[in-house]
Amino acid sequence: MRKHLKSLREYLDALAEFGDVREVRGEVDTHLEIGALIRHCVETNSPAPLFTNIRGYKAGFRVLGAPGAYSSRPDARWARVALSLGFDQATHPDRKRSCRERV
Repeated sequence: MRKHLKSLREYLDALAEFGDVREVRGEVDTHLEIGALIRHCVETNSPAPLFTNIRGYKAGFRVLGAPGAYSSRPDARWARVALSLGFDQATHPDRKRSCRERV
């Protein structure tokens, strides 16, 4: 079992280490644009988008899209959910159920 992540920063670091987050540096608008890009990422199983240049907001404000969606890695589709729960990225819901039955 992986250590439980204590902050969003730790979660972002874990996603980056796993290769499942993509920084979007181009300017985006909060009205429809961010939502449309997040939806596209979810529908195409792309890495989680991390928007860093949001129109009308000071530098440093960021938005993480689809933190609980399927992973972009076909070998570990449930990686984002597993990471957020403190499990290894390769954990699948069926495997979690079998762990619970042993307890």
